[in-house]
Amino acid sequence: MSTGAAAPGWVGRALPRVEDPRFLRGRATYLDDLRVPGTLHVALLRSPHAHARLVALDAREARAVPGIAALLTGNELAATMPPLRPLIPIPDPPRTWPLAVHKTSVITRTIASTLSSCVLKSTHTPISATV
Repeated sequence: MSTGAAAPGWVGRALPRVEDPRFLRGRATYLDDLRVPGTLHVALLRSPHAHARLVALDAREARAVPGIAALLTGNELAATMPPLRPLIPIPDPPRTWPLAVHKTSVITRTIASTLSSCVLKSTHTPISATV
């Protein structure tokens, strides 16, 4: 049975919000606002198709772009690591990797990833994908 008295502590109490004014006035600092020397940015190339075979992926032109520190495709990733294990053990689990290998099974499935010294959008990364 409740006595009607407010419980001591933080639970159930209205708390003053001290962060709101800076967000409302456009003066908040976000992670993307920070400039740290040596920071690399990631760009993901995603499949525009819900279900498709990856026939060819040509990243030669993208690797030549100044500022590209690394570029990784699904086939390259599959050659360097074992497939991901399912969280729940199942018999004969599907062989999947963080990047698409040979096919995409959902739209926006990541098929390549770049690390660069400047911000790139995946639409500006010159990777030629044939699906």
